[in-house]
Amino acid sequence: MAYIPYVSLLDNSDGVDRIRATTTWFGRGERNDFVLINFDNKSLRCAQIIRLFTILDDDDEYPSAFIRLHHPMTRRKATRLITCKEGDEYRFIPLSSIIRSVHVHPPDVNYEDRYIINDTIDADTYLRLDTIKSN
Repeated sequence: MAYIPYVSLLDNSDGVDRIRATTTWFGRGERNDFVLINFDNKSLRCAQIIRLFTILDDDDEYPSAFIRLHHPMTRRKATRLITCKEGDEYRFIPLSSIIRSVHVHPPDVNYEDRYIINDTIDADTYLRLDTIKSN
């Protein structure tokens, strides 16, 4: 488990998200949380945490994650749902590049290979994802 601090876009209050990547979650198999990542300070990407770890270098610690990066998010014009396709690119990243955790619904029969990103889980997430354009 790792803690991701953030400042809310709604009211500038401090917040903290907990993210998890574990092989056993209450005896039901793996839990690999989803997060929003900002690599270029311009666009957000959705990724799934595969493993959390810390790199040790002498007395320095570097909290890190191994992630599966998903394809860029798009907003459905008719439904306004934000979706993204599962990616096949994996990366090692510093935890500092994670903006927030995000609630993601897995693909179903209506959206085949697309994950649905819940932008109404809280006001801060809604504001962060409000810039996602319709396709």
